[in-house]
Amino acid sequence: MIVRDFVEKCWNRGVSEIVCGDLRDIRSSANFSRKSNSMIHNFWSVGYIVRRMEEVAEEYGIRVTRVDERGTSSECPRCGSKRIVRSKRMFRCRDCGLEAHRDAVGCINIGLDGMKNFF
Repeated sequence: MIVRDFVEKCWNRGVSEIVCGDLRDIRSSANFSRKSNSMIHNFWSVGYIVRRMEEVAEEYGIRVTRVDERGTSSECPRCGSKRIVRSKRMFRCRDCGLEAHRDAVGCINIGLDGMKNFF
C-alpha cells in the first residue's frame, strides 16, 4: 500500500521518472558482525520494494531507473568540491563547510545528476 500511495502521489504531481539507488549487490558484500549480517540478509527487502515500485509505476506510465550509488557522496552537492571529509556516516566539505549524512549527500547528488539530464 505504501508503494502504491507513493507512485500515485508521483503521478498526481506529473512525475515521469522515479530514480532510486541500485542496491542489488549490498547483501553479497555484507561483512559486519554476525547479528548485522543476519539482519541484512533476513529483513532488508529493498529488492522487493523496488520491483514492486517498478510494477506499480508501469501501471501509471512512470519509468523507474536504478542508479549505482557508488561514489555519489564523493562530491559536495553545494559547491562541487571533491575536498571532502567522510567520517563514519557523516560528510563534510572542506571548501564550503556543508555537513550532512553521507546517504543524504548521495541522494542529493543522484537527484542533481538527473536534473542535468532533464534540462
